[in-house]
Amino acid sequence: MDYLSLLTMSPDEENKAALILNSINNIKKSRFFLSKHKLICSYLDNDEGGKRTLEQLKREGFDVQDYSSVFQNYKDLNEYLCAEFKHSEKAENKRIKGIKL
Repeated sequence: MDYLSLLTMSPDEENKAALILNSINNIKKSRFFLSKHKLICSYLDNDEGGKRTLEQLKREGFDVQDYSSVFQNYKDLNEYLCAEFKHSEKAENKRIKGIKL
């Protein structure tokens, strides 16, 4: 879901290579793919496992740009996008209710 959320927020990301782990346990299987890329843009979850994996990648010499600050108060990118959608939906409903015919 996080990748779909990213594409919803930034459709141009679709033209870039992406690796969807589904679980940080799959990071070991992805090293060959990651080694073929100069820069890794990370949207790992804002939990202990995500932070630990990010630090591990950096220690292994990968150039990783951490984007978790975008959704710093949320578990992951999808949770952030859902919250933003609910917030904008409430604001739109208030605006519509305020229109007098």
